[in-house]
Amino acid sequence: ALRAEVSEAFGVNVTLLVDRDTKETPLEDLQIARCDDPAFRALFEDQSKPRSPREVLQKWGTEYRRASDTLYWHKKLLAEIPNQAPVVIPDMRFPDEYWLVRKSLRGYAVGVIREEVDAAEMAKRKAGDPTALHPSAGALDRFLMQSVIANNGDLVDLEGEVRSKVRLWLAWGNPFLSRQNHG
Repeated sequence: ALRAEVSEAFGVNVTLLVDRDTKETPLEDLQIARCDDPAFRALFEDQSKPRSPREVLQKWGTEYRRASDTLYWHKKLLAEIPNQAPVVIPDMRFPDEYWLVRKSLRGYAVGVIREEVDAAEMAKRKAGDPTALHPSAGALDRFLMQSVIANNGDLVDLEGEVRSKVRLWLAWGNPFLSRQNHG
């Protein structure tokens, strides 16, 4: 939902926001002046400076949406979960999102590690990079995940790992993955 909103507001293809090669690169297409949302634009002094996809997504998700409604992303997520179907939520960034999954949805939280990306992120934090120090970048670092997946391949490999975990949990009759148990 975050990427879709930013894509629409800036009039860019969502692939621009997910390309790992340009994630940290300031792009002309993401100048704040190009955004059609005046409330978001008001968060920035310099609106002509190119911004990176990561910076724009962080600001939109946290300083814009969460700041105006702390449950904004909860509501978006809950509106999209189909009844009676297990779901995979591809991203959690904050403790309240973790507890939404664990308590309200009675689901599992799975950490995804990618050694080279995690090492680079740690180096950026140590160097004081603002996007690496953003609250969304490490708020769950000390939270207990019920499982961990090593993401050392491509997206197809990652999807296979996730599907394998879900199949295993469903085979075990895991009540946390059944929407029937949510009342």
